[in-house]
Amino acid sequence: MTLNYALKSTGPHSKAMNKDLPISPKQSEEVCRWIRDLHVEAAKKKLNSVINDGRPVPYTRHNWDIGHRKGMAAGRYPVKTCTKILSIIESAEKNAQQKGLGKDLKLRILCHKGGNTNRYGRQSRIIAKRTTIEVVLEEMKKEDIKQKKERKNKKEAAKPEAKK
Repeated sequence: MTLNYALKSTGPHSKAMNKDLPISPKQSEEVCRWIRDLHVEAAKKKLNSVINDGRPVPYTRHNWDIGHRKGMAAGRYPVKTCTKILSIIESAEKNAQQKGLGKDLKLRILCHKGGNTNRYGRQSRIIAKRTTIEVVLEEMKKEDIKQKKERKNKKEAAKPEAKK
């Protein structure tokens, strides 16, 4: 089963996909939502901060009975999920280098529930959690880069000068 129907791309792009990862679909959905449509370097930086520094990921949908974290509402620390997603992003980045794409890459990521497998042992009705993740990296258009720089310059100009 291919998931190409979900992430269609018209321009130059690179893909990476991993099926039936042993991670929670709910956690992976929250992490994918958190890093979707970011620059690849920014997404990798966020994931590394969760893995190394203990930064929480904000939970917006699956947040029942989840405590608040400093500086945000509900959130958790899905380290295992972030490491798996980071490895898939790095694989897609290597595919982009093989294709000769530039360094300004936009991240498009999608996750689905994976296949059902039973856990072993006497309690055979317990089903393991599996997730399928698909990553597409697209080259950012020059217009998009210019618009981001213009927005950044406007924000800096709007800030009042700090007292010296």
